[in-house]
Amino acid sequence: MKKIIQYLVLFLLMVCAMGFTVAAQSASLGASSPKTITGVVVSAFDKEPLKGVYVRLKGTNIGVATDIDGHFNIEAQLGDTLSVKVLDCDEIEVAVDAQQLRISLYNFVSGCCYGENLPQGVFGTVCNEDEKALQGATVTALPSGNCDITNSIGYFNITKIEDGDKSLRIEHPAYKTIQGRIDGNCYEIWLERNNVTGVVLSAEDGEPVIGARICAKGTKNGTASDFDGKFSISVTDGTVLTVSYPGLKPQEIVADSRQPMKVVLENDENDPFTGLICCPQPISVIRMDSLDFVLPESEFLLAQQHIDILKGDYYKLKNIEICRAKYLLASEIDKRKNNISIYGTPAMALSGYARQYIGFKHNGHRLVFINLTDKNIWSDGFDDFDKHLKTLIIRDAPQLNVRAIIDLDTEGFVFFSLGY
Repeated sequence: MKKIIQYLVLFLLMVCAMGFTVAAQSASLGASSPKTITGVVVSAFDKEPLKGVYVRLKGTNIGVATDIDGHFNIEAQLGDTLSVKVLDCDEIEVAVDAQQLRISLYNFVSGCCYGENLPQGVFGTVCNEDEKALQGATVTALPSGNCDITNSIGYFNITKIEDGDKSLRIEHPAYKTIQGRIDGNCYEIWLERNNVTGVVLSAEDGEPVIGARICAKGTKNGTASDFDGKFSISVTDGTVLTVSYPGLKPQEIVADSRQPMKVVLENDENDPFTGLICCPQPISVIRMDSLDFVLPESEFLLAQQHIDILKGDYYKLKNIEICRAKYLLASEIDKRKNNISIYGTPAMALSGYARQYIGFKHNGHRLVFINLTDKNIWSDGFDDFDKHLKTLIIRDAPQLNVRAIIDLDTEGFVFFSLGY
């Protein structure tokens, strides 16, 4: 009887073991296989993406860093935990509860300073996304309002923190304002540029204004519009921007980063070159007059047959572009007048020549070909002066001509010849 009982116990144990094995195998087969979890890490303050944040599967060495748009992909299962590390300090944990995650982080971290005899209050550094220290950022403890302004190495120290202070606000004229909780006494704060974008157009024809100056009023913080008239400048919303271009009426606008801004500048017939607003430098007023002749495409094609350097496609010049080219040429002749001459005779001022203009584009740049001839020679030789100056003059004696090609986009000279 005793042996029968022993056999029964042994049999039951074997059955239990087999059941446990089957159950374990079933559980294993039913477990979720790893999936690609996608996500984005954004700022808790302004919802902008955060790049370079390290996302790691907790308890493993599997990890990735967010890209420039704050996105990441990682192999994980639902129910896993991700460790999200900000710089070298704080690390938060996020449960994987969906295949697509959105993680919000603060732009600054605390508790990064260690050692004895640390300053009292709240202190730290403020830098931009390029890790350069920001001077002039205002760091304010709220709600008390106690504050400090960062120095040349981006350092601040608010020595007095009230019991009720719960957050810090960080402001800088060219960066986005952020605010976050006070949970320590030492901080590394990172600010993102506050870019205001827009386009500058001409009221005359709706075309983009290339090289318009856009400046924060009263400062040297400025930029210029590109080939499409577009611009981007780092300022806070509400900043007054001055938009100017020689020959057009300057305009003031209020910066708004929520959407691209559109600026339309009208012609300023009375004073086309009043100077640049950002860094005022008086510019002589130069307008088109009776000696200026803008030549058609047929003359450009003729000129190409005789002048090898005229490579490109015809471009119809605007009055403001002609005036600008004329100013640049006048400045160049004046600069060179002591070093250049025609047959031993010093070069004349621009007013001594009749001017012919042809516009063309080459490698995406707007170019102006200018042909100058002695107005006295031609006016004495022809009864109909205007008729002959409306066509390109290919002279038998080119040494009596001044010729230049000006790049309007760089305001530089591609070619200059005062005689041959």
